[in-house]
Amino acid sequence: MLVEVKDIKSDSELKEQFDLKKGLIVDLRNRERFDLHHLKNAINIDLMSEHFIELFTDISKDKKILLYCDDGNRSKIAIRVLQEMGYNNLFSLHNGINAWEGKS
Repeated sequence: MLVEVKDIKSDSELKEQFDLKKGLIVDLRNRERFDLHHLKNAINIDLMSEHFIELFTDISKDKKILLYCDDGNRSKIAIRVLQEMGYNNLFSLHNGINAWEGKS
């Protein structure tokens, strides 16, 4: 059963809806894009990595996970994959980090 993904549209929504201390923030872009800029405390798990699924096997299915990429397209793919793996507490930056940065 697919669960609704919470779409985060601003910094204030992020602070209200996502526990930054207990949740996991995942940047789905490649390492070069991640190194240019990323959200504080984000980890880089490139969606296009051959190890993408493997890297999630040790993460609790109930953990809150915030996914983002440049424009939201990689996030949509990752959400489908993670939902099929049984993850049910997923968040996404609305239209990716490029559209989201600077909004409050």
